[in-house]
Amino acid sequence: MTLEVPSSLQYSLLEFIAHLTAENYDDVPQDLVNLQFLKEDKASLIMKTGALEPLYYFLKQANQGGGGDKVRERIYEEYREKYPGADDEELRTYMRAEMKAQSEKIAEKASGMSQNCQQQMFAFSS
Repeated sequence: MTLEVPSSLQYSLLEFIAHLTAENYDDVPQDLVNLQFLKEDKASLIMKTGALEPLYYFLKQANQGGGGDKVRERIYEEYREKYPGADDEELRTYMRAEMKAQSEKIAEKASGMSQNCQQQMFAFSS
């Protein structure tokens, strides 16, 4: 079974892959719009909040090769350098805490931007 894919979508997918491979992450939000994974009006919000930073981090790791096991090893090694003497369970706790803090920071930025937009719209309509 095959699916007919419009050439514009094929080119968008190739551009997306090229940007990921070249670590040209500034173009990824627009690629996601072109691939219809993200609405145009959300692209700037995604960029300004840093919501894609965790994805970029993982993709940088994956781009170094070696598969999932090697990615995991590199991430643990990075955390071992940050937290010398910590065992794997402690490292996982640090990882979770950092991910949670990053998520909260992204949510705070998005909330602040949303409030700012609402204030601007209110001022404009007054």
